[in-house]
Amino acid sequence: MALMKNVQVYWASLSEPNRTWEPHTYQITAIVDKKTAAEFEGRGHKLKEIDEQPGVFFKQYDKRPDGSSNPPIRVVDANKNPFIDSDGSPMAVGNTSVCNIQYEERTFENKFGTFHWNLLKAVQVLKHVPYASSSADEFDVEGDADDIEF
Repeated sequence: MALMKNVQVYWASLSEPNRTWEPHTYQITAIVDKKTAAEFEGRGHKLKEIDEQPGVFFKQYDKRPDGSSNPPIRVVDANKNPFIDSDGSPMAVGNTSVCNIQYEERTFENKFGTFHWNLLKAVQVLKHVPYASSSADEFDVEGDADDIEF
């Protein structure tokens, strides 16, 4: 297994899979320097771009080929303790947190070509930035109209 150390991360879905697209995945994206990005590209990986910086994407499908569920990604703090709040619930990792990422590079070949991806195994949170969800109603009342609730 490989370890990417001290990377700033974005779009972490670790205790619950991201259900935006099929197939659903546990995932995280790490910002990397240009040298690391070139190394991953050289091995066939596609990169993401976040704020004009290269990002490496890691994922684990929430379902196995037989339909059974994969467990959530193991997430620990800097002391290797489970990354949970005082109630014992998993804490969400917010954008710009700094983490170590344990992964395996995988290659898959079929009639459509050769595909390279990074199998997410575990995350160690070194500097936590709390996840901040966006409000459903970000608009302010503009003008003379009363605030209308829907």
